[in-house]
Amino acid sequence: MINIAPRTRSEKVPQELSAEEEIMVKVSWLYYREGNTQQEIAKKLGLSRSKVGRILAKALALGIVEIKLSPKADLIHLSLEHELETRFHLKEALVVAAGEDPASLLENLGQAGGRLLDRLLPAKFTLGLGLGTSVASVLPYVTPRSESNSIVLTLSGGFTQPEHDTTGYDISWPLADTLGARLEKLYCPLVAASKEVKNAILSDPNLAAQLKRTQEVEVALISIGYPQVEMPLHRLGFCSIEDVNALLEAGAVGELIVTFYTLEGQPIYTDLYDRAIGVSLDTLQKIPFTVGIAGGLEKTEAILGALRIGCLDVLITDQVTAEAVLQLDQELPGS
Repeated sequence: MINIAPRTRSEKVPQELSAEEEIMVKVSWLYYREGNTQQEIAKKLGLSRSKVGRILAKALALGIVEIKLSPKADLIHLSLEHELETRFHLKEALVVAAGEDPASLLENLGQAGGRLLDRLLPAKFTLGLGLGTSVASVLPYVTPRSESNSIVLTLSGGFTQPEHDTTGYDISWPLADTLGARLEKLYCPLVAASKEVKNAILSDPNLAAQLKRTQEVEVALISIGYPQVEMPLHRLGFCSIEDVNALLEAGAVGELIVTFYTLEGQPIYTDLYDRAIGVSLDTLQKIPFTVGIAGGLEKTEAILGALRIGCLDVLITDQVTAEAVLQLDQELPGS
């Protein structure tokens, strides 16, 4: 909501405006109310574009222009977003309503994720994609695009397992189709049977080159997991109960692309890490926009650990979880 201080015709003006104030009002009206660009205003009024920018800034500073948030704006969410961005040096945080149940939470996360991708992805892009239900939740809310030279790259091997439906975790094909992009997929398991098998898989030059291509990703969308018996890695047979217990004993609280880490954000290197096929945390850190999407109180520690690693540029989560993450960070030593 934009208010420009000077008067309506029915109002009495206590004093005349100075020449400087008059031009500030004029420029502000053209910019905020008439929708002219700064370049258009500069041409119309015989000013330089930089001069128009300075006039607008001064009008805001002096109260000639007042910007007020509409009552529709959710001030609680905006405050949480700002605190997350400031405390964890994020480029952006998006906080949504928690919802009444897990399904509505996923829907809210997906809507925010879809809008973000619409905004972040240029006409031609290289998008890196992780696995998980949180990532999959964005699919219905991404605006379809016409065919382009864009690319969707998977950031890890796949969840595909015989006798298991894993379509709810992997949206690479339908998302690439929606975005009019070419899919470049890592056709290999997410976790190999052994370190030796993994090395043999990566000895294939085409697969190695495909994994190296992930360094060209401009935007990555990944989920944030956490170690538990019911996690997909265990349910789908990629790791044993012994693997899960070893992770918990080592202090694991979260997972990004099958790299598990502690609450302090320190990676945990176990046999499972040695067998996983996907991008490293170092690669995620180098991507201009790595977007982590996760919600639910059960993921509080996982999200905080991921934020402390420093490889996330954007976080999408819900209000209740955002509050819990900030509170836990404040309570822990060294925060």
